[in-house]
Formats: sequence, structure tokens, C-alpha cells
Amino acid sequence: MKNPPEMITKELWEVIKESLKVKGPVKIIIDGEEDLAVTPFIMEGDSDTVILYGLLNKGFVLVNVNKSVKEKVRKLLEKM
Repeated sequence: MKNPPEMITKELWEVIKESLKVKGPVKIIIDGEEDLAVTPFIMEGDSDTVILYGLLNKGFVLVNVNKSVKEKVRKLLEKM
């Protein structure tokens, strides 16, 4: 899926939202800006959602979605 730099397209947000309805693991391959893709996963995910993504030259990041994380991301989105 294509996603321009420094953006989260509506299409990407919708794909992520739909992927959260799938039972089991999901892999979405993004051509372009992938760093921000964690944002809709957090905002649309339930409290049992676990997000795992790679961080270049560092390893992996694991995010357990909860109210606190959602609030932090919401505040960041308001500043954008």
C-alpha cells in the first residue's frame, strides 16, 4: 500500500481499521511513510491490541494499546 512521506492517508487508515477486525496476525506492507502507521493502530485498536514493528538499526518496538497510550497519541494528533 502506498503512503506519501509525512502523511497517513485515509486509505491507509481504513486498511488498518479493517485489519483490526481480522482474527489473528496481520501484515501490512507500506511503500513510503510507514513510521506514522502505528498511529491508526493505536487509535482504532482495543485494549487487547498488541503492535509490533521494526525500528531501523535498533530492533523491534512493542506497544500494548491502552487508555494512557491512546491519550498520548490523541494529544500528539491534535498538535499536528
